[in-house]
Amino acid sequence: MTDEQINKAIAESCGWEEEFYDYADIPDYCNDHNAMLEAEDFLMKIDELSWDDYYCSFEKGLCSSTTRQRAENFLKVLGKWKK
Repeated sequence: MTDEQINKAIAESCGWEEEFYDYADIPDYCNDHNAMLEAEDFLMKIDELSWDDYYCSFEKGLCSSTTRQRAENFLKVLGKWKK
């Protein structure tokens, strides 16, 4: 997936509705660490997913992952990752 596709998919997973946003307004989840932290915070509010489930889904440790890797994993955990 391209950065733009990833950013769009994460935004929509966090409640953004396509008909109400301009693509320029979507956070750059692939390159902005703070935006990715906000997305992860949103993900942790989903009842059926715990922090341990999310953390354990990383092949590398979460702390050593790049922002792009975190964005990819976010979508993989939700089953929205496309090759």
